[in-house]
Amino acid sequence: MKTLVKPAVAVFASAALLASCTNTNQPEPEQKGDFASELKLSDYRPVSVFKTPQSNIQHAKFPVIDMHSHAYVDNVEDLQQWVRDMEANNVVKVIIQTKEDLEWAVECSKRVSRKCRLYLQPEWSVYEQIIGDIVEWVKQNPVWNISIQTHKFMHIP
Repeated sequence: MKTLVKPAVAVFASAALLASCTNTNQPEPEQKGDFASELKLSDYRPVSVFKTPQSNIQHAKFPVIDMHSHAYVDNVEDLQQWVRDMEANNVVKVIIQTKEDLEWAVECSKRVSRKCRLYLQPEWSVYEQIIGDIVEWVKQNPVWNISIQTHKFMHIP
């Protein structure tokens, strides 16, 4: 087998090529202050290198409001606003911490139209104690659905 270029010549040629590609006459760009502290995620607008169809989604397919309440409000006006918000979004979602909260959920559902979707969500801190009661309640009252905080099971705050 015949070697076309000696190894020492190849190394020298590679170094020369690399040096010719590097322009050391260009001044370094001026950095103002601490660049990392000025960088905002909201200003980041990456351009995709992929050429695929895109959808510009303006709103969710299903309207949902996540309302956390444990059977208490400060006043009647707050309760009325809460009910208006739920009805406007066609969803009633009540966080269940105790069996008494199930009664509160029923009271809430009486204040909205029948077209609202009804959800019960176990309070995370008592999940193990309350989930059985919620499941049994939904079996007996099939107009209700169960909502869970999936991120909690994955240990995501």
